Amino acid sequence: MRKVRLFVDGRWCEGSGGAEIDVLDPATGTAVARLCQASDGDLARALDAASRGFDLWRSVSPEARASLLRASAAQLRERVDEIAAVLTAEQGKPIAQARGELLGTIGYFLEMAELALAIPDRSVADAAAGMRRVIAHEPVGPIYAVSPWNMPALLPARKIAIAIAAGCSVVLKPAEETPETIVRIVECCVAAGLPPGVVNLVHGPAAAVSDAMLASPVIRKLSFTGSTAVGRLLSARAGERLIPVSMELGGHAPVIVCEDVDVGATAAALARARHANAGQSCMAPTRFFVADAIHDRFVAAYAAEAAALRIGPGADPATDMGPLATPRRVAAMQRLVDDALGKGARLVTGAAALEGPGWFYPPTVLGDVPSDAAILSEEPFGPVTPILRFADEVEAVAQANTTDYGLAAYVFSADDARAGRIAAQLRTGLVAVNSTQIVSPQVPFGGIGASGNGREGAIEGLLQAMVTKTVSIPLDAG
Repeated sequence: MRKVRLFVDGRWCEGSGGAEIDVLDPATGTAVARLCQASDGDLARALDAASRGFDLWRSVSPEARASLLRASAAQLRERVDEIAAVLTAEQGKPIAQARGELLGTIGYFLEMAELALAIPDRSVADAAAGMRRVIAHEPVGPIYAVSPWNMPALLPARKIAIAIAAGCSVVLKPAEETPETIVRIVECCVAAGLPPGVVNLVHGPAAAVSDAMLASPVIRKLSFTGSTAVGRLLSARAGERLIPVSMELGGHAPVIVCEDVDVGATAAALARARHANAGQSCMAPTRFFVADAIHDRFVAAYAAEAAALRIGPGADPATDMGPLATPRRVAAMQRLVDDALGKGARLVTGAAALEGPGWFYPPTVLGDVPSDAAILSEEPFGPVTPILRFADEVEAVAQANTTDYGLAAYVFSADDARAGRIAAQLRTGLVAVNSTQIVSPQVPFGGIGASGNGREGAIEGLLQAMVTKTVSIPLDAG
């Protein structure tokens, strides 16, 4: 069985302590690889490599950084089908969605290549003081990055691309459930000319790795994507050393569907978006608020679309929705469904884990969900949809804004002015109107409240890997 290794100081290596764990295929529950675990000594070597890598990379020109990112994207493009198969084997999503994630990853590499050449340094003439003020941006330093299992290509690769573009080094800890995808992507960076120490990959127990990284004076920034609970813990640890953090945390995205929409088309679009990646996405639409006038028709149409999805192994091209990534997710879905039904919700379709190998849970739709049901306050990271009704726009917005999460939201209305008015009142970092397309390499990604702080992607994300320095020079100098 193949081994997934560490990457430290430009070399692939097994953990010096010899510890390994299985990487499991969620469609079967069987092992597909062995993951090497970093020892304390390996973590120390990664920190030392990142320190030296930063000293090298910070002095490299923006043009050279951009060139490496473009070359890495070209290498990745040649290996999309191969890496997509790895992604599906360890994460479970349908192969077409895996390819789509990798194409999105290429887009982030190319966008960061352009932004590396567009860092907004500027000069200001301060005539009253007789000074010229030069405002420059410099790389923050070695970054400790942690990525989750639900998008094992795009999320860790975006962190790597930002670090490379900014002139930083990075120590990345990918999720233990899905480590091989980013290994293959880093191989593309190495083939493109990545210098030793600029990117380092370590695997191991999350708490132990994070403790070692955040205690080290080498690390100058934390970039975390994952649950809100873990984000709070890591933010507190980073706060002990006052290093900046970027937190991309959970979400519980409201969807407001007004009475003037095309019910069939809207239901179909939302069913596809809700069940992409088996619902395991922080930006997925998860709380549906539908106008009274069309509520029953929408529920019937949406449930029919959800029930028609073909469930199976992601490697099967006919599959619409693959398994959940871990048995923990199956248990979590069942708990939320049982809680809602026990409190009076109505089962429209779904509701029980599927028998057989793997961790499959059917698309499940709940109607008449009471306000105290856990699914309305806890992020349902899986294919369960609660649908509620609203009488007017004021009620819809009030219901949508009831959680502490603030990542994404969706509004559907044939009246553009109305949709825009609703969107402006939603407390989220991202809103899509009459569409489920909410992210792009060209725009910043991130939320507010319990969904985190900071941004990734676009110039806003790049500047969060940099610090601002102002140099003041007499106007009559030189």
